[in-house]
Amino acid sequence: MLLFLLASGLTLIFGVLRVINFAHGSLYMLGAYFTYSIATLSGNYWLSLVV
Repeated sequence: MLLFLLASGLTLIFGVLRVINFAHGSLYMLGAYFTYSIATLSGNYWLSLVV
């Protein structure tokens, strides 16, 4: 499901603007970094996904 959301967002932006929007990648990495940080601090991976 998550892969579908990522792919559809990139496809819609590229289809309408004909320009690759690199902000998607930076936002995904920011979310991954926060998830990793919370998982490391709390020790609970599933809690970090919810937050």
